[in-house]
Amino acid sequence: MVNETHPLISVIIPVFNDADCLKPCLQALAQQTYPQDRYEVIVVDNSPTPDPNLPPLAAQFPWVVLAHEPQRGSYAARNHGLGLAKGSIIAFTDADCLPAATWLERGADWLRRHPDCGFVAGQIRFFFQNPDAPTAAELYDSRHFLQQKTYAEEYHFGATANLFTFKSRFEAVGLFNSRLYSGGDREWGERVFAAGYPSLYADDVVIDHPARHSFGELRRKVLRVTVGDHELSQTNDQALTAFLAGVLPEFKPSLRYAVACMKDPTIPGWRRKLDCYVTYLALRYLKAGKRLQLYFSHRWS
Repeated sequence: MVNETHPLISVIIPVFNDADCLKPCLQALAQQTYPQDRYEVIVVDNSPTPDPNLPPLAAQFPWVVLAHEPQRGSYAARNHGLGLAKGSIIAFTDADCLPAATWLERGADWLRRHPDCGFVAGQIRFFFQNPDAPTAAELYDSRHFLQQKTYAEEYHFGATANLFTFKSRFEAVGLFNSRLYSGGDREWGERVFAAGYPSLYADDVVIDHPARHSFGELRRKVLRVTVGDHELSQTNDQALTAFLAGVLPEFKPSLRYAVACMKDPTIPGWRRKLDCYVTYLALRYLKAGKRLQLYFSHRWS
């Protein structure tokens, strides 16, 4: 018999050599207000060879299903999890995230009240290693990445760090593009929206996400996202003049952003405000340089 009040939810979590971060995530899922017999958690090990730390961790939680997907990429791992999922509702989060106790209950409630939607993108709150002294990288990360309300309402996708949908939506539009290492959630969301399913943002469906602590972590994120955007775009087909007209202005410093940093009350002290602006410039130039590299390497190949 189908339980319409509490439909079965399959939570899918890809993990790559990160059992230490996964444990708090699973502990948070153990504290859900949703009935524990009405959800399963599918942890997909995306390491090249199975991580020996995961089986003893998964054994501590009877509702965890552990799988292994050797194909590189979190979207390949999520697709593997979808193949195992028994629930009519699919929830996605990441191994380093901490779902609020009401996460499953409220995510399922949004889908119940909006059965014709494509998906629900929940709020992603950032936390810092030292809440009293966040680094410039952490402040930048929290201001610029995983902005779910903007993603859902303006770009019609949701980051898979906090996403609820019906399993039937994958049956309708297909799985994630497993060839992508970044941007697969956006590509899938755009397919869902193009099929006529609206995208929703839910402020009360909450997970906490660690902000990237160092510039190196931000650098890796920006490069990965830039490559993902490049793979999704038609940039390689642009004429040289059109491409340069789009990328060269990125090398011009933005005084408007500098003013915004100085006026932002959430950035403590003028030195930290200056650090945030310098971080912004460095990452902006890094992204523009990577775009140039990708464009010309394609043309010269």
